[in-house]
Amino acid sequence: MVAKKQSMAIVRASRPNLAEFAMYRPFMERFDLTFFFSGIARGKCRSQLEGFGLSGVKVVRYTCVSDLVPSQFIQRGLDYKIGVGSYMLNHLSDVLAHDYINVVDPAFGFTYQISRRIRPSQKLIIVRWENIYGRYDRIWLAARRANPVLKRADTIICVSQAAVSTLHLPPGFSGKVVQVYPGIDMRGVPSNGNGRAARNGSSDGRRPVVLFVGRLQWTKGRRPCWWPCKSCTTRNN
Repeated sequence: MVAKKQSMAIVRASRPNLAEFAMYRPFMERFDLTFFFSGIARGKCRSQLEGFGLSGVKVVRYTCVSDLVPSQFIQRGLDYKIGVGSYMLNHLSDVLAHDYINVVDPAFGFTYQISRRIRPSQKLIIVRWENIYGRYDRIWLAARRANPVLKRADTIICVSQAAVSTLHLPPGFSGKVVQVYPGIDMRGVPSNGNGRAARNGSSDGRRPVVLFVGRLQWTKGRRPCWWPCKSCTTRNN
């Protein structure tokens, strides 16, 4: 008898970060995965995921506050200065129907929406990319909601040592913190003969290959400034 798969909702504020998202390919054997996103067209998101062998992942584009504003400049201000741009205006109940809910840093409004309504039996996973000390304090609403979101998390996955070192956990946090570098699972994606991975390959018994994707630009928040403040001292070490 085949065990019933559990479900996981992966909720993000924009297009898929393929350096992270391709890591979820092995999870498809155990979970029904649904990616909730905003910012780009559903068809474009679908094609990006299929390029990494993730055709089995369902995709749902939700409407957020930023969709109501035509200017990208104002959209960024709503999210990264005030913290309301990514609040979900629909599909929140669909997210909450999953066994596991995977979100990102509490700078985004949907993380607070989810943490307020998630049931005790459900698992909340936070993937932390942020590596700037005190970043949540600089966003008006994030400073007020970060602690409740972090406190509710069952697991916080930090993608770098910098993300671990700048994480401030609230009193009462009972989950666990792990550090996992992002990578891409290339098992079952054989070469098509010109050095590139074939899109629809299947496992052929060869040794697995792991491709690590790193930054090509200067890391955010690590450029030293002229004043030796606590923030810069922490993030530049």
